[in-house]
Amino acid sequence: MRKILIIFFIGFSIVFCEEAKKEEVQKSQIDIETLIEKVDEIEKRIDEIEKKVTEIEKKLKNIDENFNEIRKTIRNFQIYIQPQATIKPTEEEWKSIERGMTKDDVMKILGSPEEIKKQKNQTEIWYYFGSGRIYFNQSGEVIKREDDIYTPPTRIR
Repeated sequence: MRKILIIFFIGFSIVFCEEAKKEEVQKSQIDIETLIEKVDEIEKRIDEIEKKVTEIEKKLKNIDENFNEIRKTIRNFQIYIQPQATIKPTEEEWKSIERGMTKDDVMKILGSPEEIKKQKNQTEIWYYFGSGRIYFNQSGEVIKREDDIYTPPTRIR
C-alpha cells in the first residue's frame, strides 16, 4: 500500500508539475505578447514625436529666414534715414561673401551698403560700417572682401 501511495504521489506530482509548466509557458507567452504591444505603442509614439520635431524644425527655419529678411530690411531703412545702420551684417553673412559673386548676390546676403565709392580704375567699393568693404571689378564681381580693423566715424551727408 505504501508503494502504491508513493507511486500515486509521484504520478500526481508529475502531472501537477506538467500543468504548472503549461500555465507558466502560457503566462510567459501572454507577457511577451503584452510586451510586444507596449513596444509597438512606444514605436508609434516615437514616430509621432519625430514628425512633430521635423515640423518644429521647419517652422524654426522659416522663422529664422523671416527674421533675417526683416533685419536686412530694417538695416536698409536705417541707411536711408541716418548716416549709418546700427544693424550690421552677421559675421556668418559677412564671411559668406566670396570672390566672383555678383553685386546682386552681395545685396541679397548683406543688404545695401552704407556708402559706395568708385576708384579711378573703375573698381567699386561698398562700405559696410562695422564689418568692412567689398571690392568689385568693372564686371560687377567681387574681387576682395576686406574686414574693418576699426569702426569708422559717423560720416556727414
